[in-house]
Order: sequence, then C-alpha cells, then structure tokens
Amino acid sequence: MENITIMNKIGVDIGKTKIECCVLSPTNEVLFRERLTTDSVYEEIEFLYNKALSYTSTKEHTLGICMPGSISNRTGLMKNSSIEFLNDTDFVGILEIKLNRKIKVANDSQCFALAESLMGAGYGFNTVFGMILGTGVGGGIVINNVLHNGFHNISAEWGHTTLDTSNNIKCRCGRIGCVETWLSGSGIDKWAFNITNKKLSTKEYLQITEIQECFLDKFGLAVSNLVQVLDPDCIVIGGGISNNDILYTQGIDHVRKIIFNDECNTPIFKAKLGDSAGVIGAALL
Repeated sequence: MENITIMNKIGVDIGKTKIECCVLSPTNEVLFRERLTTDSVYEEIEFLYNKALSYTSTKEHTLGICMPGSISNRTGLMKNSSIEFLNDTDFVGILEIKLNRKIKVANDSQCFALAESLMGAGYGFNTVFGMILGTGVGGGIVINNVLHNGFHNISAEWGHTTLDTSNNIKCRCGRIGCVETWLSGSGIDKWAFNITNKKLSTKEYLQITEIQECFLDKFGLAVSNLVQVLDPDCIVIGGGISNNDILYTQGIDHVRKIIFNDECNTPIFKAKLGDSAGVIGAALL
C-alpha cells in the first residue's frame, strides 16, 4: 500500500437532511464534492463513494465518515444519533461490508475540529479545541494534527458538563443545567423566553442587553473551565452562534474575568470552513 501522505482521501458527511462526499488530493486540494438529500443513508453513501472513486485515479485512498452520533466502545453499536434508525445498529460493520473496505469514523464535532485544525482557523497551532455552538453544543480536540478521542471516545463532550442548574432546563442527556442548555441556540431560546416572556429568534434574543449579558457570563464561565482543564493553544468556534461577533470581543473579556490565572491570551477564532468542515474532516481522518 502507498504511503498515506501520498494517497487521495475520501470523506463522507452524514447529516439528518443531507449526505455529502468529497475527495481530497494528497495535498488536500478538493478534487470532488457532491451532496444528496438524506433518505436511505446506506444507498446514498454507496452511490457517492462509487462516484468519488472515479476521482482517485485508481490510486489507494483512505475513507473517513463523519456521523451524527458515536460508536459505543462497550457494544460497538451507534448511539446518540439524530438519525434515529441508526441507533443500536452496527453502523460501521454494515457500511464496511457494503463498501468492501475499512473505514474510520468520528462524530460531526470531531470532524469539524480536525478540519479547522489542519485546513482552517486553527492551522499552525499544536493543540486546538474546536467547539460547535449550534442547535446543540459539541467539541473536538486535535493535538499535533491528530484527533484525540479519549479512553471512552467521549473527549470534548463539554456540552454535557454541568454549568449552572438555575435555569432548570433539562438537557437531552437527562441532566439539568448543562453547557448545552445555556449556550446552544435551542437552550438560549428556552431560558431567554423564560426571562422575557417573548417568542423571538435566537439572534433577536442576543440583541437584548439582559440576555446578551447572561449569555456572555455563561460563555465566560464555560470557556474558562475548559481552558483550565485543557489549556489549548487556540479555540475555534463553529455553528450558528459563532456568527455573533461579541464572542470574539466581550466573550474573551468574560473569560479573562473568571480564569484562575494572571493572564488569558488563548486566541478564540471564528471557524473558516463553514459547512465544508464535516466532509473535509471526514476525509482527513
């Protein structure tokens, strides 16, 4: 087999509404990219993979899958997937049989972190924490260009660490007051409504001074906790909430106020790769 550094790389990103595939050259140039509407999942993956093969010039290649969920170390089955019929199935085994080759898999937050570390806003930094602030909250850790999975393959699941139970919002993980209930779009919509008694969009809520200040306080606390545990060389933020410029100014100030140190110079960047991060990260696995 050819050395991995001179192989083409195929990636597939599986989402609840779309499945996307790309081929990267050995120098990470995008040679092919196409997406389909999610329907039967396995059939779309097989179709896109076979189409991608024509862009690899018959050379050896790697294949990575960005999945909405994770694989249980205990059972080997899919868990926590937003595509519900995949849960409790041998997703990896089924797919390897269908495609007749070994695959590498990671969840969407991990693929985001890897892509932004190697080709995006975190390029050139040794330890990168990639966080997604979207409908939910996720994360990924990349150390010296390698994705850090952790002993239980749950590293960077900081969205389900307890931040403040005073919002009394039950997280999808079953606990109260997780980071996700405070910093995700769905979480903000709940606690901001409880304060204002107004039904607004997340963007509109964050323009209200009281809501914005509360959000920044929780952001500062959550990120300072993260920095004090991992102390990354940089943080890259993606997801819909990342489009709020206050994160990179006032947000950083709130981290500095709380952190247990005499300085906090951790760069916090907005992601560069947009919705390409998942499929590119899958290819880079």
